Amino acid sequence: MEYKFQFAAIAVFTGLLISQQANAIEVFSNDKTSVSTRGWLRLTLQSTEDTDEITDSGSRWGLDFKHNIEGDWTAGVTAEWATNFEKNANLTLSGDSSGPSGSSGDALTSRLGYVHFTHDKWGAFGVGKQWSVFYDVVGVTDVLNYYGGNATGVYNLGTDGGLSGTGRAEQAITWRKAFGNFNVGVQMQAQDEAVIINDPGGPFDGEEIATMGNGFGAAVSYKWNDFGVGAAVNTSEIDTVFGSADDTSSGVSATYGDSSLGFHAALAFVVSENHELDNNGDFIDAIGSEVYLKYTMPGRIGLYGGMNFLEADESGNDFEMYYNYIGAEYKFENSFGLIYVETKIHDDRNDDGSDGSDDSELALGVRVNL
Repeated sequence: MEYKFQFAAIAVFTGLLISQQANAIEVFSNDKTSVSTRGWLRLTLQSTEDTDEITDSGSRWGLDFKHNIEGDWTAGVTAEWATNFEKNANLTLSGDSSGPSGSSGDALTSRLGYVHFTHDKWGAFGVGKQWSVFYDVVGVTDVLNYYGGNATGVYNLGTDGGLSGTGRAEQAITWRKAFGNFNVGVQMQAQDEAVIINDPGGPFDGEEIATMGNGFGAAVSYKWNDFGVGAAVNTSEIDTVFGSADDTSSGVSATYGDSSLGFHAALAFVVSENHELDNNGDFIDAIGSEVYLKYTMPGRIGLYGGMNFLEADESGNDFEMYYNYIGAEYKFENSFGLIYVETKIHDDRNDDGSDGSDDSELALGVRVNL
């Protein structure tokens, strides 16, 4: 256990960073209206100790519509779908987020779909399925090309975090505003939705384990020069067979550097209650941390590594999810895309203290920005 925390501590003192960069192609633009694409196609050869497969998991495509309206307001619509075209599938459009991106048999599934209004003075408002304000802070480590993002609770319960409001929040209303280098965000969810386990081949696949109710979130962050820090909270009402409880998550992050060139890094740390599941499918209180370190050379070659670590924070439960990862990438000119290779090695532990997965995985892929 000690070496896991030593690794994280070294990363903190070395410095920290990042933000995901959006890639867009302008389709139409005039003085009032603009339309641009968003997303990418990602094809990956994923190799585990048991299987090899080519997948486009993580691929997505969408459109951003923006229109200037009265009073210096800008109104817009953002729509984005996950794609699953690498093998035959029925073409259906679905808003069901019971599984993570790429796991559904549908060719297109909803990732984002919201209306937004922005104003220089009054900030930005969003209504619909959108990135959460919690993700604004702890998502700084969710920037790997294939793996990662498993320890901060953003994508909990085997989903995209839509119901809990920590990832791509569903039925959400958000407000964000920048005050110089200081940023704030608040969020509300109005919902009453079933939580169904999506774990193909697992013992609990398809089971309804809870009902998720209304949720609330808030986030603050500050950026100066190459440094940034942030804090966020999120809570949702949850009803299980054992009664009612609050699903809560509190997170902090720190960043350093720029993703385009040179050194950058990021750290996220989250404490949660009734937000994660152990290997038996039981809700647990947990502590999670993610570390990301990267160096990009002038030739557009980047080398990166880090870890994801999640453990139960309750007596009598020894559950741990832990893995290290390393990767390399080469970016094409003119933001066309990149090729990459990533590997991760698990060292997990079950709730009863027995050894969990110690598998290694390898991903070799290409991403083309759309």
